[in-house]
Amino acid sequence: MSSTFFVFNHVGVFAWTAILLVVYVNVQLTSAIEWKFGEINGLTNITFIGGEQYEIHKYLGIPYAYPPVGERRFMKPEAMEFIESPFDATKFSPQCIQFTNITTTQFTQSEDCLYLNIYKPGRDPDMTSGHAVAI
Repeated sequence: MSSTFFVFNHVGVFAWTAILLVVYVNVQLTSAIEWKFGEINGLTNITFIGGEQYEIHKYLGIPYAYPPVGERRFMKPEAMEFIESPFDATKFSPQCIQFTNITTTQFTQSEDCLYLNIYKPGRDPDMTSGHAVAI
């Protein structure tokens, strides 16, 4: 009885894994938007969930203030006056330095970490008030 349960359990796990792989297909394309500083090039992820297509526009590593290094260290952030156009917003910027007991080499850390990652749904909102944009 226990060997039958064992085989069924592994088959069940395999079946769910296969279903999840089919459901979460992910394609990545480039996208661009215009704003007051010029053009920003980002990414568009196309994901299929339950047979329905969803788009998520991602704009990564957009600076919102001058780096807090040198004379600007420990001062209030100064807003950026301009950024290069077209700006490549397809990669994450360094994360702020964090002191933890866990050593990680997965992310670059820096004092220069005043950047935004903006995620925008590709669909029109369901309500007239719009929809939330994650920053």
